[in-house]
Amino acid sequence: MNKVNHDEIDLLSLLETIWYGKWKIAAFTLLSALLFFFAIQNKPNSYEVTSPINFGPQSEFIEYLSINDVLKENDLLLSEDNLNGYFINNKTIFEMFISEFNDYEEMINVLSKNDFVKQSIKDFDEDQKRIAMIGYAKSFRIKEITKKGEERWELNFEWHNVSEGSNLFNDALQLTLQNTKKTLFNNIIKLAQTIEMKTQRRIDTLRNQLSLIEQIQDLEITKRVKYLHEQSKIAKELGF
Repeated sequence: MNKVNHDEIDLLSLLETIWYGKWKIAAFTLLSALLFFFAIQNKPNSYEVTSPINFGPQSEFIEYLSINDVLKENDLLLSEDNLNGYFINNKTIFEMFISEFNDYEEMINVLSKNDFVKQSIKDFDEDQKRIAMIGYAKSFRIKEITKKGEERWELNFEWHNVSEGSNLFNDALQLTLQNTKKTLFNNIIKLAQTIEMKTQRRIDTLRNQLSLIEQIQDLEITKRVKYLHEQSKIAKELGF
């Protein structure tokens, strides 16, 4: 009987403790809710923006068509038989642009000057900053959309501020265009140097062949002159 009374006292004591502590529980719950609400309100909103992009018409690159003719004449044109060759048209230049953008360097270069990004990574070490910058750069994409055999591309980015994100993307695209242009010019210079070296080898080969022909002709002339001298000597001895 005493044991039952003891249990009843403990239960009542527990209920009494909970009752008097309910304000502490309510206050803690309210504080947690306020902190959660504050975190949500202060978290930057994320907006996703998409815009189509296509490579320009071939007419914009007509000045490069003569280069393809030169490449073809020198067996440097890209073809099924020459997969290491080179070809310049609107599609190949667009592919160069995509490849240049997808290395993230231009996007990282632009993001590194952004106040929001600089503030968010200011306490990171160099490795952490690099990882964070790549993560931010991946928020800006040029995606290929293939649908029913149709090849399309679109610009897509996700950022907390649409206007700021658009400006960042535009700056990175302009920088990518500049670097693509530099790459194209460097490639053309290298191709010109390759053609020049190839032409020089042809010239050297022709010179060697010409020199060999001249030597053969000199030898033939010498032999002919010697033969004529011998015939002349014989003719004199015979009284002709």
